[in-house]
Amino acid sequence: MLIDEFYRIGADAIHEHDFNRSFTVTGVVQSWSGPVVQWRPVRGKRAARDPEFDHLRPVAVLDALARTLAHRWVHGRPLCPLDWKQRLTSGMPRLFPFEPEVGNGWVWLIAAAANHLSAIDTCNDMRTNELKEKYGTLRWDIASVEFHQEADEYTSCVDRLSGYICEDCGAPGQIQALRGWDRCVCHKHAVPSIC
Repeated sequence: MLIDEFYRIGADAIHEHDFNRSFTVTGVVQSWSGPVVQWRPVRGKRAARDPEFDHLRPVAVLDALARTLAHRWVHGRPLCPLDWKQRLTSGMPRLFPFEPEVGNGWVWLIAAAANHLSAIDTCNDMRTNELKEKYGTLRWDIASVEFHQEADEYTSCVDRLSGYICEDCGAPGQIQALRGWDRCVCHKHAVPSIC
């Protein structure tokens, strides 16, 4: 399941298809944050570049995805704690001065990013200005006294990946129009519930 999710989300996030992958999984190693997918690029035909996301390196996107899935699968079967928003804001109050306005499926994406950002700059001067869903993807705006290229690239990768991860459960998903709103959902959550 972990490797399947890595291929499905990774291929879509860097605009590749299963028959034309530009990476291959070489293994999974255990870490403190969970099982980390190891991968390597495959030389060969590349998909056309997407001008909107040209500034993102596919390597950075796939590294962010490996970190995210490690957090998602750390306890085996992915289960989202109901109080994850409170845990996030109490655990890193300077980075998260308020609770995110997003669904539970993005908990692992945000948690992995928070851990990585804290390693970049120890989060001493980073502060979230905005963390919400807009047009089916995560919008994360971080302010900092100093500009951190790696932090900027990483939050852009997180925003990009959110368009391929179900906001409700964290499984592979895609942006769909549901009741007039764009949301990133898996096939299970694409069907509106009956009220």
